[in-house]
Formats: sequence, structure tokens, C-alpha cells
Amino acid sequence: MSSLPILHKKVSDFLIFLIDPITCREDKPVNEVMDIFAENNIGCIAITDSENKVRGIFTERDYILKIAPNKNSDTSKIAIVEHMTPNPFCVDEQQTIGKILGIMRLNKFRHIIITNQDKTINKIISVKDLLDWLCDSLTE
Repeated sequence: MSSLPILHKKVSDFLIFLIDPITCREDKPVNEVMDIFAENNIGCIAITDSENKVRGIFTERDYILKIAPNKNSDTSKIAIVEHMTPNPFCVDEQQTIGKILGIMRLNKFRHIIITNQDKTINKIISVKDLLDWLCDSLTE
């Protein structure tokens, strides 16, 4: 599989096909984050500070595993910071597609945050995004 030239392309070549990332601050209530997921048809949000640097990540899987089991939780009173994954693994936009696929596979990530050289958020890539792009590229 590593002999496929497309896997040696840099992530920066792929970023134009992605929407801008949706982010929020640490104090956003969980119920509002879940509304953002539904409104934007996304499964992941990056939690950023005022300088747009990544502080955490929250995914639909986090909700299912950490919040949903407690049916008595009032998600309007729970800040996302309480259930986000702090200091998530991020990759630089100069990494190759193959490297990112390997990182996602090894760590069982469904989403990975791509950062600029100054460590601010650039995009969020999902497994589905990569699969769609790879399939489209291989059929061209």
C-alpha cells in the first residue's frame, strides 16, 4: 500500500477539499455542542483558546461513552471541558497522507486535528474524509 504515490502527498494538498473546522471554547455547555454536531452534520469539535490554539477535542464517541450512560445528566449545566480529551494529538499540515492514515489506524482515531506551523487549528480530518478523497483520487 505504501507504494501508492497518493500516500506520499502532503496533507496540505488535501486541505482545500475540507470545510473550515468548527470550534468552541471550554465553557460551552455539552447540550449546545451536541446541537452544533446536529446542525453541521459533524461528529467532532475542537476546543480552542482565544488564540485559536487547540486545548481539546470532543467527539460523538466521547458523548456516547462519557455522558449518555448517565441519563440524569443536565447537559445544559455541564461544560465541554469536563468531558473533552485535553491536549489531543495534532499533526502538522506538512505530514503525508500515508503518515496520517498510519497514526489514525495505530491510535484508533476517527478524527485528527491538523495544525498550522504556529500550532493554531487548520482543519479536522475524519476517516471518512480521507476515504472519500482516496477513492476519488484513485478513480480519476
